[in-house]
Amino acid sequence: MIKNIFRRLFKNKEGQRGLAAILVLIGGAIVTLIVVAVLPPINEAVMGGAWTIPTARVEVNDGGYTADDGAGSVYVDDVIPNADSTYTVGDLANEFSEAHFDDLYLLGSYVGTAGISDLFLDCIVITAQHVRAGEDLSAGLPITFTLTLQPDVPRTLSGHFVAHANITAYTITVTGINSRGDAVNEVLTDADGWDWETNWAYAKITSIIMSARTGGGVGDTMDIGITDVLGLSNNVNLAADVYKIKKNNTDEAVVAGDVNVTYDTYDMATAVIGAADDFTIWYNGNISYAD
Repeated sequence: MIKNIFRRLFKNKEGQRGLAAILVLIGGAIVTLIVVAVLPPINEAVMGGAWTIPTARVEVNDGGYTADDGAGSVYVDDVIPNADSTYTVGDLANEFSEAHFDDLYLLGSYVGTAGISDLFLDCIVITAQHVRAGEDLSAGLPITFTLTLQPDVPRTLSGHFVAHANITAYTITVTGINSRGDAVNEVLTDADGWDWETNWAYAKITSIIMSARTGGGVGDTMDIGITDVLGLSNNVNLAADVYKIKKNNTDEAVVAGDVNVTYDTYDMATAVIGAADDFTIWYNGNISYAD
């Protein structure tokens, strides 16, 4: 009887199309099973294990969605959801709810990151007037500071009001390129005091502009200088990531308290920058991988 049924199916065109549809459904179910149950463990074993991405993001290359790290892990070539939503990586209920292959950009530290070294040659000693000396603060607003010199190496900047008898409040914006090559700016106000230091280490200053002040500024002047805080060319995740410093080819002690992981700088106050000193700083950086 079964033989006769199949014989009729193959002879009848409608039956053939119905059988083809059944086979397609069965094949699709098998592919889905492989994607959900088989590929992840194979991928983990073959593609090199888990990425550790503390305080990092995973983005689909077409900008479709952002997956937060959570407490999970993500693997190179993982099957991920293709949806405009936010997911927790490692949460299988979300991770495979809408399976789709896509390229991943992993922003964060990869386990076993190789060391990076930054070289600072012929450093200048701390100079309070290196960038600008005696900028006249009585000119009409906005006042665009004359930039006499750029920082010798990426360093934080100092601001000093030589006199401010007439100015009681101000707003100054520092704009430039930091040590990592990113465009940054900082807004300083009288809340920061009459002597301040920038957070970012500037490789290049684009502009320093006073856009507001209270008081005419007659007789008031200001200096812009360089400090002893050097900027690193890559991200630093932990103070312990800085593991070696040499000054003029002599080892210097690494001081954890001198590392700033927010702005990726190292304060050379302990090592002390002398005229024409050379420094090399070794550290584990925050390298981005893409697959």
